[in-house]
Amino acid sequence: MAAPSGKDQNIQAFRHRLRAHPFLGAIVIFVVLLLLLSWGAQVYVDSLEGQDRIVTDRHLMVYRNGLENSLYSRIVLVRDTGATVEGQVESTAPPDFYEILFITASSNPAIQDISIAPGGVVEYQYSSNNPTGNPRVDLVHSSDPEVRTEVARALESNDVVVGRPMTHPDGSQTLVIRKAIRNESEVWGILTVTFDLSPLLQESLGPGNTSALALAIRDGSGEVFYGDPAVFGESPVIRRISVQDGFWDFAATPPGGWDAAVAGRMGVFWAGGLATLFLVSGLVFLGISSHSSLTRAVKERTRDLEQEKATLKKMNRALEVISEYNSDLVKAKTEPELLQQICDILVTSGDYPFSWVGSLSPRNHPHRLSPLVCARSPGVKGEDIFSRGRDLSREESIAEQAVAKSSPVIMRCPEPGTEDPLRTECALCPDCRSLIALSLLSGDPSPLVLVIYSTSSEAFDNEEVALLLQLSADLSFGVRSIRTRVARDAAEKELLVKGYALNSSVSGIALANLDGRFTYVNDSFLKMFGYTRAEEVLGNSIFSFDPRNEFEKELIKTIIDTTMKDGGWIGQVEPVRRDGTKFYADLLVNLVHDGTGTPLCMMASFIDVSDMKNAEERIAYQGRLLSEVAEAIVTVDENFRITSWSPKAVAMFGWERDEATGKKLEDLLRSQFPGIEERENYRASREKGVWYGQTRQRKKDGTLLYVDLITIATRDPDHKIDGYVNVMHDVTDRVRIEELKREAFSQIDKNFMQMAILNDEIRNPLSVIVGLASLEGGETGEKIIRQAEEINAIITQLDQGWIESAKVREFMRKHYGAEEERRK
Repeated sequence: MAAPSGKDQNIQAFRHRLRAHPFLGAIVIFVVLLLLLSWGAQVYVDSLEGQDRIVTDRHLMVYRNGLENSLYSRIVLVRDTGATVEGQVESTAPPDFYEILFITASSNPAIQDISIAPGGVVEYQYSSNNPTGNPRVDLVHSSDPEVRTEVARALESNDVVVGRPMTHPDGSQTLVIRKAIRNESEVWGILTVTFDLSPLLQESLGPGNTSALALAIRDGSGEVFYGDPAVFGESPVIRRISVQDGFWDFAATPPGGWDAAVAGRMGVFWAGGLATLFLVSGLVFLGISSHSSLTRAVKERTRDLEQEKATLKKMNRALEVISEYNSDLVKAKTEPELLQQICDILVTSGDYPFSWVGSLSPRNHPHRLSPLVCARSPGVKGEDIFSRGRDLSREESIAEQAVAKSSPVIMRCPEPGTEDPLRTECALCPDCRSLIALSLLSGDPSPLVLVIYSTSSEAFDNEEVALLLQLSADLSFGVRSIRTRVARDAAEKELLVKGYALNSSVSGIALANLDGRFTYVNDSFLKMFGYTRAEEVLGNSIFSFDPRNEFEKELIKTIIDTTMKDGGWIGQVEPVRRDGTKFYADLLVNLVHDGTGTPLCMMASFIDVSDMKNAEERIAYQGRLLSEVAEAIVTVDENFRITSWSPKAVAMFGWERDEATGKKLEDLLRSQFPGIEERENYRASREKGVWYGQTRQRKKDGTLLYVDLITIATRDPDHKIDGYVNVMHDVTDRVRIEELKREAFSQIDKNFMQMAILNDEIRNPLSVIVGLASLEGGETGEKIIRQAEEINAIITQLDQGWIESAKVREFMRKHYGAEEERRK
């Protein structure tokens, strides 16, 4: 056997010396372990600070998310208000900017000042400290360079611009948000909203949440406007908040700094470590010769350290999951997206092989468990939880236990190949050895369950379970936040739509509380009743609004009593305008309830029917006139189709109104216009407004009628021809009398002509007879001449009668034949 080297001899000599002097050995071991303890203390300090940073970052993330959401709600308010102002600018109706400012400021108590500056000059302003405002301030050319810079940024941007937080001498802090108002593509003006910063910080941080951390916030320029500026000098955890075109840095440290945060735990560490050193040194001193005992103690301590290391690894894994979840919380827009993110984080960052989230329906539901999302590590096999027709009774049992206990349910899975019934619980992940089920949304009608699988049978110790419980609490908070945000957005949208609907309604809408006092009126109501501003009506009693007489008061009381008893009232009323004029209105009154059925207020809807009422009265009056007029009145449209048919027309032509309406007049009556072109009456009435003439019409039974016709063209408000009015008078009897007169005069003329011819024909032969009798002479001739003279005298009398008859004829023609002569 070879002799030991010099180095080995020195080691052996040192060992013998230690064994010979136990106290020296104890001191050596104490010094060595003290050096190791110092190194371990530094490692432990770094580990504690890392853990504290993770926890601080998680809390800071929650605070930052709350601050970012509160700030975003203000930005959305300014955007919506800007959109409303732009809608007023682009509208043809007169804008009511003061009402917009008042409603916006009233809806958010954090608003200190809100103004509208057309062309950059403040014209409309509402301030909680100064209701009259300070108009006529030129923002574009302001003496404050920061104001000019913010205004210039707002004019160049298509979105809102957030200014730098300002701290005032009285200690108050404000935040100014501006937005350029555009009319189409041109800049019209600037909307400026000044918020009190304290409510914004309280909403996100809360009055009691800051005691666990030292917080500070600085803007993009580096100026700290919240908290102690010294926080930024102590290596803080910083989260950045995006503020439109800038940012804020949100910093946090434990109170007193990182050293103070770990001081207590390091005291325990040093106390335990030094105690351990003295104990080990004592053991070395007492049993330095017992090498085997010391070796065994070292091995036990090494095993404990390895266990602590494994536990620390599990805790770090859970902390990484929590940290990454908090980082991604604000990115999720929907509940399924958030649940999928947590499952993915558990698999990727938490190194868990499989996880899923399901929803439990009420107990009366046949299939209570509904898987929502899952995530599986690559290479890990198992049954598909979403497989159609898969039996979910095992998973449903686990979920029910977690919900019923409101505490984690941990199950250990036997080794693969065993016949243990619990083996089926891990069918979704056959290689897994344990699982934990965590209840989410406790107390909800449909709670959620998060199930996490692990390949280690020793997983999910107390420390890991505590962190996972914290994760489940954060996840429940995130789900509730998304549900609250979705419900709030839907409610805000519904409220905005209803508000626009009420304001744009043509009906006069008014709300009154149960005491009978007005609380809201829309623009149509003000216009209908002759008011210019809502303040003239709001707060007034319904009874004092129309106090004409006791009868009207009794009617109002009856309407209110009926509404409170039956839930509504409908009828027609005669309200009075502000100037004392009366009008007719259809009134609908309803009782408005909240979600529990409790009456909130009364809503009345007025529809002005005065024009319709007056039109009905005019139509009834005109109908009575038409029924009394002797002439038939028929109206036609621009296409000559009958639109109205008076009762006299029914009597004159025999066609009922339903039979005549819609037909062309000339086709129905087979109209004839002797001596003129067809439809000459319409053409002439279009040019001159009216036409007079006589036509021939036929009745329903075919009888021919002579009708005096007057046609009048009617025009619409744009002076376009929209129809014709035909006034018809039956002159058939008069025409027939005229025809008889004309025939009588013709016969008389013929008789006079024949008499004149007969006289001439008698006188001519009589002259010949007288001449022949004169030649004959004698008594016979004289007798013939005397007889001829008698005949001539008779003819002369006939001539005299003819002359007188002619005078009579002229008289009759002059006084009784005028119509016939005019027709000629």
